[in-house]
Amino acid sequence: MKSFIIITLAFLSTASARIYSGPCRLDEMSARVKTNFQVSPFMGVWYQIGRYDTQTNYVCVTSRYSLNNDGSIHMSSTGFTSGGTPRQSTGQAQLTNPNENPLTGKLDVTGFGSGTTSAIFWVMDTDYSDYAVVWSCRNISRGRSEELAWVLARTPQTSEAVRQRYENAVHSSGLVLDAIRLTNQDATFCKFEVEKSGKMKSFIIITLAFLSTASARIYSGPCRLDEMSARVKTNFQVSPFMGVWYQIGRYDTQTNYVCVTSRYSLNNDGSIHMSSTGFTSGGTFRQSTGQAQLTNPNENPLTGKLDVTGFGSGSEF
Repeated sequence: MKSFIIITLAFLSTASARIYSGPCRLDEMSARVKTNFQVSPFMGVWYQIGRYDTQTNYVCVTSRYSLNNDGSIHMSSTGFTSGGTPRQSTGQAQLTNPNENPLTGKLDVTGFGSGTTSAIFWVMDTDYSDYAVVWSCRNISRGRSEELAWVLARTPQTSEAVRQRYENAVHSSGLVLDAIRLTNQDATFCKFEVEKSGKMKSFIIITLAFLSTASARIYSGPCRLDEMSARVKTNFQVSPFMGVWYQIGRYDTQTNYVCVTSRYSLNNDGSIHMSSTGFTSGGTFRQSTGQAQLTNPNENPLTGKLDVTGFGSGSEF
């Protein structure tokens, strides 16, 4: 999309590039792109099974897509370098041709930090429930082009039947299967990477520092846990609480963030993915992504208490 599109997918693009002589194969790939594309079924959690080979190897990469109220798509991805350093990207995209019939899986995104330059993100094939093959390309110097490709799945590991289907999809999409490097999604390894980073536990990732510091109020004495526990929302319903929320107000502070929007969505494991964006009063963009889970998921009636882990601080609040 051309306005209000913010995306920071640099760590994914540089991790999945392949250089070709000649410009991007737009006509060829356009003829192969997914037709009769359905946006809503494509939303949700996707695990990166493989990508075009490169010197940079990211592991445990997970992407989450959700619809915004205006029909654009919110995108959030997390992963780790091979050395265990956490990486994340959040942003939005929209259909290139939303009024075409039949609809194709062509998306436009705009790189945060690169001005208004847009990039293509084409869904070449998907069955929505098991796998997806995604392609992107940009023209670079000396008449060459840089292609990117990802194989995504709804689960970290796939069955042999699903593997055969996505390999066939890679071939039919005009991509090079031998160039696809498998992404490490081993459950034990990925959990180890998460815990080793000191930034999250039980796959809980969050970077909400700009929101917490933007809405703080200092009191003498410890936190009023007993008092506030008696006042917290009871009979809390998780699913209806998901979606897009706009910050109407907050406790006063010296730091004033504006245009703050939060998006909550359920992960497959029952935890909650959280993403917030906003701007300082000076126009500097700020963002936070992460996850949370119910403090007492088995209590009855359920209360609206959530636990999150601060990305970079390891502290819960």
